[in-house]
Amino acid sequence: MKIFLVKSRFFKTFMAVPVLCLAIACEDVTGYKDSPVDGYVSPKNFSVSGCKSTTRGLFEDETIEYKARENGLLRITHNNAIFNCVPGRIYAELIEKGQTFIIEEIEEESNANCVCPYDLGYDIGPLTEGEEYTVSIRRGKSEESEVAKFIFTYSPTVKGQISRK
Repeated sequence: MKIFLVKSRFFKTFMAVPVLCLAIACEDVTGYKDSPVDGYVSPKNFSVSGCKSTTRGLFEDETIEYKARENGLLRITHNNAIFNCVPGRIYAELIEKGQTFIIEEIEEESNANCVCPYDLGYDIGPLTEGEEYTVSIRRGKSEESEVAKFIFTYSPTVKGQISRK
């Protein structure tokens, strides 16, 4: 009985160590706000949360919410976007082609072998009331890296949400 009790305690301790290490590593990561990177145009008011703790965000759905703001802007919030838990930097590039906005969410590479969820936010615009727009959110340069695409007609009350399971 004593051996079983010792093995059980060892097993519990052994299993807790990786979870604790991930939580500690993730909590120390901070996001970058309006971080200029040579050669790209950042969406307006770009922000990124630090790594959410693995217990809080890793099992939540990834969602993209959008909502009209003042001055013809549209706020896009990408909740629970999965990136490396210790990225060099997370930023976004914006390509505007007429009524189409392509947003490339990018992380500079690092050697960490873990992931965690982040919340990214940015504004696009100014937009014109009554005009139809397309937004493509990607994790790279190619169309194959698209994680979400939506079409909307801009108005001061427009809002919506897309869930990625």
